[in-house]
Amino acid sequence: MTAEELGQVERLLQRFSAEVRQDLRTEVARLDARLAEQGQRFDAKLEEQGQRFDAKLEEQGQRFDAKLEEQAHRFDAKLEEQAHRFDAKLDAKLEEQAQRFDAKLDAKLEEQAQRFDAKLDAQSGNFERWFGVQREAFQHDLSIVAEGHQMLAEKIDRLADEMRARTDALEQRLDAQAADRHAHDRWRVSEEEG
Repeated sequence: MTAEELGQVERLLQRFSAEVRQDLRTEVARLDARLAEQGQRFDAKLEEQGQRFDAKLEEQGQRFDAKLEEQAHRFDAKLEEQAHRFDAKLDAKLEEQAQRFDAKLDAKLEEQAQRFDAKLDAQSGNFERWFGVQREAFQHDLSIVAEGHQMLAEKIDRLADEMRARTDALEQRLDAQAADRHAHDRWRVSEEEG
C-alpha cells in the first residue's frame, strides 16, 4: 500500500469519525429538545388544571353565597309576612315558627356545607389523581429518555470498539507490508551484492 493510499485511508477514517460525532451531537440535541418540550407541556397542563380548580372553587363559593343569601331573603320575607298578619295575637306562635325555621335553616346550611365539602374533596381527589397520572407519565418519559441515552452510549462504545479493531487490523496490515518490503529490500540488496 502506498503512502497516498494510506493517506486516503486515514482521511476516510477521520471523516467517518467526524460524521459519527456529528450524528451523535444531533441525536443528543433532538433528545434534549424533546425533554424540554415534555416539561413545558407538563407545566402548561398543571397550570391549566390549577386554573380550572380555582375557577370551580370560586364558582362553588359563589353558589353557596347565593343560596345562603336566597335563604336569608326567604326567611326575612316570611318573617315579615307573619309579623304583619299575626302581630298582636300570635307573638308566641311567631317565636315558635322562627325557632323551627332557624333549625331548618341551620340543617339546610349544614347540609349545603357538607355537600360543598364533599364536592371540594372530590375535586381535590380528582386533581390529586390527575397530578399522580401526570407525574407517572413524566417519570415514564424520563425513563424513555434515560434508556435512549443509555442506548446511545452503548452504540458509541460499540462504534469506538469497532474503530479500535479496524485501526488495529490496519496497523497489523501496515506492519506486515513494512516487514515484507524490508525483507524484499534485503533480498534485492543481497542479489545485487551476489
